[in-house]
Amino acid sequence: MLHTNATARVALDAHLVLAFTGKTRLARGLLEGVLRRWHGGSEEVVAALDELVVGAHAMAAALEAADIARAGACLDRYWQLKRLLCLDAEPPAVSRMLARARPYV
Repeated sequence: MLHTNATARVALDAHLVLAFTGKTRLARGLLEGVLRRWHGGSEEVVAALDELVVGAHAMAAALEAADIARAGACLDRYWQLKRLLCLDAEPPAVSRMLARARPYV
């Protein structure tokens, strides 16, 4: 279980933005492709999945320490790894939105 204090929650509230794109995607096909590559022994996929596990622990530690900058870096790396696992995971509209937001993070 993740334990954060009030300071961490206030900091997160001040820094997070939730955006609705209205774009839908079917995850089933995306997941099948990742699983096929994993089952096929893709070193890239196995390494990315291992790094996701390490990153989850790093994110938890950052949140518990109220280190918002480190949590942001963890989240950024998470998304890079997810895109590496599945090139179609990010619709073009989301790519454009993230590119425009990049200077502010």
